Amino acid sequence: MITSETRRSLEDQKILSDFDFLLRSDTADTSQQGPAAPASGRRRSGRTECPRRKRGKRGGLHARLKARAMRPPLPSLLLANVRSLENKLDELRARITTQREIRDCCALILTETWLSDSTPDSAIQLQTHSVHRGDRTAASGKNKGGGVCVFVNNRWCSDIKTVEKHCSTDLELLMVKCRPFYLPREFSAVFILAVYIPPRANSATALGLLHDAISKQETAHPDAVFIVAGDFNHCNLRTVLPKYHQHVSFPTRENNILDQVYSNVRGGYKAAARPHFGRSDHISVFLYPAYRQLLKQAPPATLKTTKGPDRYDLRRSIRQAKRQYRVKLEGCYNTSADSRRMWQGLRHITDYQQRSREVTTSHTTLPDQLNEFYARFEALNPDRQRGVYGRGEHAETHRSL
Repeated sequence: MITSETRRSLEDQKILSDFDFLLRSDTADTSQQGPAAPASGRRRSGRTECPRRKRGKRGGLHARLKARAMRPPLPSLLLANVRSLENKLDELRARITTQREIRDCCALILTETWLSDSTPDSAIQLQTHSVHRGDRTAASGKNKGGGVCVFVNNRWCSDIKTVEKHCSTDLELLMVKCRPFYLPREFSAVFILAVYIPPRANSATALGLLHDAISKQETAHPDAVFIVAGDFNHCNLRTVLPKYHQHVSFPTRENNILDQVYSNVRGGYKAAARPHFGRSDHISVFLYPAYRQLLKQAPPATLKTTKGPDRYDLRRSIRQAKRQYRVKLEGCYNTSADSRRMWQGLRHITDYQQRSREVTTSHTTLPDQLNEFYARFEALNPDRQRGVYGRGEHAETHRSL
């Protein structure tokens, strides 16, 4: 039977909810025995306390990217097939203004921009991003459609260089090289490739051109990160570059995975679906960086110290050797019989090097050189020659010798 004091102690420890079954049985027993005594102390509240959550902070890729928006190990990306960028600029600016995820995104990769040379950069410029375009030209055999574009966040990187542009009937490619403000030490640069392969393109030719462009930069920058994103349609980059990894695992248009993202970092990204722009028939893809730099992957270095009798024996031996050496030095100083040995010991301790006292030819001519040097002042001073040492009435003179 649980008394009122036991009940009070359980309430103080906030574990009363775990013993409800005991309290119910206790109440049933007392009701059978007779009226219960009035309870003393605090009253029980009617609600049941929930189990406590462990203290800490939220984890996951979303929280990690939110905490380090402009300093991620790999750039966060948004891939979208916009199908004409000019009539979707208002929506793009509205998303950047209202959605923190898009505003803090490191790079926006857009395909099928349908831009041409007649559209200036100022018409599509964003305040927070730099624009890099790869418009469709006459070499593609078509006058409309196509085109790729990359918007790079100015807070993430300002050192950007367009490395290569290519436009043909089989492939439209734009490659930019980025040196962001923060990058893990195992990477030297970040190459972002925006790709658009038309539906009727020759896949072998398109993948061959793409392979040559990537291999050329991989040879020049072996430690760089390569991110290939765009609308591949019926092509698969892993047929020519098997070491690259595809990060999009859900359909982007109907039941097909047309918008794909490849990189040379295994497990570098995790893709998430986002709404499409306007009336585009392709959904957008947002990529969270899931890579952890090698500095955080490696276990922390620990310094092992020796504990036990060996450690104390070493200390005891060092103290004993110091004591013996001190006694030896004091013995050399106290004994006056052999002073030569004492001075030799001091010379050895202080590493004293005695200078040679050999007389050189320059020492013999030094007095004559000094005499000539100071005599020239007397020749230039007329008062010295007349024997006048002062001016005025009390000037003193002396008879020259």
